[in-house]
Amino acid sequence: MCGAAGHDVSAREAYLRASNYYRTAYLFLYGAPPCSDLLQAFERESATFRKFALRADPPLEPVEIPYEGTTLPGYFVRLHGVMAQPSSRPTAMTPPSMSSISPLR
Repeated sequence: MCGAAGHDVSAREAYLRASNYYRTAYLFLYGAPPCSDLLQAFERESATFRKFALRADPPLEPVEIPYEGTTLPGYFVRLHGVMAQPSSRPTAMTPPSMSSISPLR
C-alpha cells in the first residue's frame, strides 16, 4: 500500500521489516526433508527482500556469484555517485549465512 501511494521510504522499510519477520520465523523450521512451511516462508522472505532491494538507496543489484560449478545468490551495492559508470573499486564480498540460502540448496 505504501508503494502504491508513492511513499517509497515507508514501503522500503515495511518490505525490509516483513522480510526479517519471515526469515526469523523459518529458522526454526529447518530439517530434513524441508517442510512446506519452511519453503513457503523462504519464498515470502525472498520476495519481500527483493521488493526492498529495488527501493534501497542505493539500489541493491541482484547478482549470481560463480562457485564450484554452481552459483551463489547475492546483491551488489554501488557507492553513491557511482551509478552511471562502472569502475574499478575495491569490493568486499560477505558470504551468505544459512538464513539467506534456499533450504533446497
